[in-house]
Amino acid sequence: MGPAYGYVAVRLKGYSQPGDIAIASLDSVTAVRSFAATSADEETPRLSPDGKLLAYSSDETGAYDVYVRPVSGQRGRVQKRRGPNERQ
Repeated sequence: MGPAYGYVAVRLKGYSQPGDIAIASLDSVTAVRSFAATSADEETPRLSPDGKLLAYSSDETGAYDVYVRPVSGQRGRVQKRRGPNERQ
């Protein structure tokens, strides 16, 4: 949650569908913007302490990896692959 920044990151999931990540304004229940919406399953959104970056996991490669992107929606993201000793 990022109350100091006026928004929260949430996971949206439909019945029997993969989840997506959205950014929701704390000022308006209708102000929701898509953040990560693909045919893969995105989950576990976490904001950085300064509220500028959002980390989430996605199985778009066939296994869950962690991605980090700017909350501003600017292009670019960093993918953190699991190491050989990390469990799925």
